[in-house]
Amino acid sequence: MNFNRSGHAVCTYASRFVFASGSGYDFAQAATAECFNPETDKWTRIPDLNIARYHHSSCSVSDTIYVFCGGNQSGYTSTIERFDLHDQLSGWLLIHITS
Repeated sequence: MNFNRSGHAVCTYASRFVFASGSGYDFAQAATAECFNPETDKWTRIPDLNIARYHHSSCSVSDTIYVFCGGNQSGYTSTIERFDLHDQLSGWLLIHITS
């Protein structure tokens, strides 16, 4: 990894890439995200999350990575962000949840 992390989330995509997001060292929230390609043995930065977070969850569905909830300097957040792997220039898009 390019950044020390703890309390971060990790998910896989297509059994090839591992994505790590959020949380810096010593549980400081972070917005950074990166992916690992086992074929090249390298971590690569991808766009930062919109909301820094730690102790969150992530998963991949189809060609999209999702990051859920977690904590940050304001407390806990119920926000969700998604990252389209075919439109990486758009970065992470915030999904607004309505009750």
